[in-house]
Amino acid sequence: MLTLDNVCKSYALGSRRIPVLTGVSLKIEAGEMCSIMGSSGSGKTTLLNIMSLLDMPNEGRIFYQGQELTGTSEAIKANIRNRVFGFVFQSFNLLPRLSALDNIGLPLLYRGIGKAERRRIAYPLLERVGLSDRAEHLPDTLSGGQKQRVAIARALVGKPEVIFADEPTGSLDAASTKNILNLLDELNRETSVSVVVVTHDPNISTRYARQIVVDNGGVAIRKDHLKNPRT
Repeated sequence: MLTLDNVCKSYALGSRRIPVLTGVSLKIEAGEMCSIMGSSGSGKTTLLNIMSLLDMPNEGRIFYQGQELTGTSEAIKANIRNRVFGFVFQSFNLLPRLSALDNIGLPLLYRGIGKAERRRIAYPLLERVGLSDRAEHLPDTLSGGQKQRVAIARALVGKPEVIFADEPTGSLDAASTKNILNLLDELNRETSVSVVVVTHDPNISTRYARQIVVDNGGVAIRKDHLKNPRT
């Protein structure tokens, strides 16, 4: 479904270029759940950003459903990010002046959908993540775990085929972490959405049968039997 072919990425540091990814090739299948692991500074977030079209490689190609996207216009890439991909971040990225319900519906604004319809579409997702009683609450009145559930509902509102989650539990306590990970598992089972999770935590990474490990600019793929049921 989503393919990276010989992708390279480097950044300028003065007169030098610092390589981050070198010749990375991998594929994410429809309905797959996988993790991206690596030490701090290894390039795992850079890899996620390239996979999700938030960044572009210096070399190599990106394909989605067989269509090459590397040289396409920003408008085409933005349309795919809005309609095909969903995003969940460690810092939640909720707009502070919007209610939980309106934060969930925000991606639909960029499709030209009016406020009343956005709220109608968003409300069942708020129920799905167990926060129907928080519909009109502003983010500052929600706990970290509640904010992340709102962020997951927002990622789902456009009916994406892939959810990219960058350290989605990094700022949460143990109980909230478990709830968020279980919610992602349930959504994958119920909707067949693919889920790609960046994490520094090996206990989270090993929940998934396929683990992408970023090291020294390349990737290694681990395929393990699940040691711990997703409960």
